[in-house]
Amino acid sequence: MTSPGGPSAAGHTAAGDAVTTAPDGGPAGTGEHMASAVNSTDSATGQITIDHDRPATTSEREIAVAARQPYDAGPIWALLLPPLATLALALWNITTPSFWRDEAATIAAVKRPFGDLLSMLGNVDAVHAAYYIMMWPLAQLFGTGELVLRLPSALAAAITAAFVAAIGRRLVSPWVGLAAGLLFAILPVATRYGQEVRSYAMVVGVATVASYLLMRVFSAQPDGRRRWLAGYGASLAALGILNIFGLLLIPAHAVTVALHFRRLRGSKDARRLADRGRRGRDRDRAGFEF
Repeated sequence: MTSPGGPSAAGHTAAGDAVTTAPDGGPAGTGEHMASAVNSTDSATGQITIDHDRPATTSEREIAVAARQPYDAGPIWALLLPPLATLALALWNITTPSFWRDEAATIAAVKRPFGDLLSMLGNVDAVHAAYYIMMWPLAQLFGTGELVLRLPSALAAAITAAFVAAIGRRLVSPWVGLAAGLLFAILPVATRYGQEVRSYAMVVGVATVASYLLMRVFSAQPDGRRRWLAGYGASLAALGILNIFGLLLIPAHAVTVALHFRRLRGSKDARRLADRGRRGRDRDRAGFEF
């Protein structure tokens, strides 16, 4: 595409967001070259439009530069450190505490023949049905020792840390993601449920994955948004199957979605008011020069 003032470049971000330019120009008779500025971001197409008709502020120039930069995942060690640290902390002394009452309930369930287990779930503990069914073959094949039955929860805690870090990387920076993942790793509640023969660590893990996928839905281009939506829906289904109370995450996500669209609408209104003010100033300047 070529503007009246010369050829205008078009770039692409890592997420596929196009950067285009508007025609270059300035006030009649001034002879000044106006600095480029970010005019608008189309929420439907993800395009960032560069407007050459008004000076750019510092923040706008930063946005334009950031739009051309690829996504920075950070060094590989920063990706691996949060889940590995969480797994190490969860495995530390994992066999030392003896089984307590709730864990004993899991053991009593998974030691039954599979038919008896299904009959039991028709009367009690139906909320933990999916977890018991997943743990049943593990107990039948490898026994009911502390390490065997607690290891899935430790792995779930590590996966949670990985996705907490991924959310921080996507929203802010690789170093914020690293800090968030390590903060989760040292939380006492993370290692507690990472060493427990119950479904809670898995529930938190699936909920974190769902939150990450919702964030990717927001940032995806229209042609790629459907697959992120499908993944988000599947994660919510898995969350509900694993523990029905996990679906209490949906109201929190609904608030997040509402705030997201409110911000988009506010941005559009602000751009509309800015455009009106700019057109008014142009008219006043044109009238004065006349």
